[in-house]
This record gives sequence, structure tokens and C-alpha cells, in this order.
Amino acid sequence: MRCSRVARPHLPFARAARGFRSSAPALAAVKVPIADLHKLGTDALAARGYAKNDSAILLDSFLWSHLRGGQAGSEGGLAALTSGALAPPVQTAVRPLEYETKLSARIDGQQRAGALVMHQAVEVATEKARQNGVGLVGTRNVGSSTGALGYYLDQIANQGFIGLLFAQTPAAAAA
Repeated sequence: MRCSRVARPHLPFARAARGFRSSAPALAAVKVPIADLHKLGTDALAARGYAKNDSAILLDSFLWSHLRGGQAGSEGGLAALTSGALAPPVQTAVRPLEYETKLSARIDGQQRAGALVMHQAVEVATEKARQNGVGLVGTRNVGSSTGALGYYLDQIANQGFIGLLFAQTPAAAAA
């Protein structure tokens, strides 16, 4: 089944135009159009209080993995919408850099969802690399798993950079 949706060129998911297959054996034949899955995810995130832009970032991260054969029930993915593995939204637009130099920065995640913190870290690192040839960014105080690290490496590579990512999942997310 081929699917399409309104493209958001700034996010990698905008390039995907195929259906999502469940990896659960009993549901292996079930195919859901991406547009339907995206709407369901957007509605679920809105119900949890996430802003539209944050919802788009989270869904692109979640679906990136699933469209490449990731486990549909794995922590940090779509299952996080109902399992409690996703940190609740933080109602602040302030996303402080605790420390910053020409080549590096450290971000206080403020217990925000790991995917949102990692998205910000990639943006800061690639901008520093664009300006100075190297960008190093650390994060702390993250509220949940970052999800699929390959998603962020894909973003970095698509901008013409080489990326190294190291992640630690909060104990609550790993349980």
C-alpha cells in the first residue's frame, strides 16, 4: 500500500511514503498507511500536551526506526505513547545551553523527552560544525530514551557531516 502526506522538508520522515508493517507476528499482515499512523500519533501527543512542532519531531524519530524494521513495541518508539516511557511535556520554550564555547555546548534537558533533547543537540552540533569544522554537544537531565540513534546520525550525514553519538538511558526508561 502506497501512502503520502504533506511533506515537511526539514524532517527526514517527509521522504517516507510507504505503509507501516507491524513487527508483531500476529499482526504481521496488518498494514497501516503512514498518514493514518502519523495522524493517530499527532492526536495522541496533542492529548498528552505536546506542542505541534515537538510532536512532529517525536513522530519523525519514532517512525524512522519502525519504517526500517524496528520493533513496534520497543521502548522509545510508538509504544511510548501509551506505555508511559515518554517523558511528559515540559511547558517551557526555554531550552538552555548550560555551557557553550565556539566548538562545544552542554544542554540541560529539563526532563524533556530524550528525542527532543537529542534533536536540539544535533541542531547545535551541526551548526557549530558548519561554522567551525567541529561541533561537540553533551546533554544531561533527560527525561526518557532518545530512541533510535541512527535517526540522528542520518540527520547529521544528510548535512554532510560525520557524527558520533553516545547515549545513556535514564533508569526509569530502561526498566
